[in-house]
Amino acid sequence: MAGWVAQGGLFAADFDIEEIRRADGSSAGGAVRDALRAGGMTYDRRKRHLRGQGPRSPRFPATYPGADDAAGPGYTGQPSVRSHYAW
Repeated sequence: MAGWVAQGGLFAADFDIEEIRRADGSSAGGAVRDALRAGGMTYDRRKRHLRGQGPRSPRFPATYPGADDAAGPGYTGQPSVRSHYAW
């Protein structure tokens, strides 16, 4: 979606990096954060905010094998889905 932002526009989203997991269930937060930074994005872990001047197109060298829809509540207390990626 950050690639859809007009030149000079701002992409901003709430995003919990801890919901992204490796295929074995371990945290992929560090790999995701590094890929976002390399793509010109910033991530505030405390506020769970993702931002970047548009357009941006971060690259993720990962494949998506599936998700866990029974992960329990996320940081908001609402039901959450954890996405799993093979890095």
